[in-house]
Amino acid sequence: MKKKLTIWLIAVATLTILIGYGAALFWSLQTPATWAAVESGMERSEVLTLLEPSYGAPAKAEDGSDTWQTERPVGSWTLTVTYDESNTVHTTTRKYSKSLSAE
Repeated sequence: MKKKLTIWLIAVATLTILIGYGAALFWSLQTPATWAAVESGMERSEVLTLLEPSYGAPAKAEDGSDTWQTERPVGSWTLTVTYDESNTVHTTTRKYSKSLSAE
């Protein structure tokens, strides 16, 4: 009887861990909601007003693009926004990087 209870507890613990990891992975794979609101034609000031409260100031590249990064439980997301000559959004690139190791 004790052996069956031990096996049952191990099975329940394993299942709980797998469900927790699956939920964290599912949430991590979703693009941050605010990033989806960045659209072509928005002005740089609008993008900054939208993203800076949640993600801070962007890293600025030499080409004039802005980059934000956010960590998730399983991986990280990077958003790069490029602008045209009139300072409106030209392209947005969202990139997910999966990392299984804690750093």
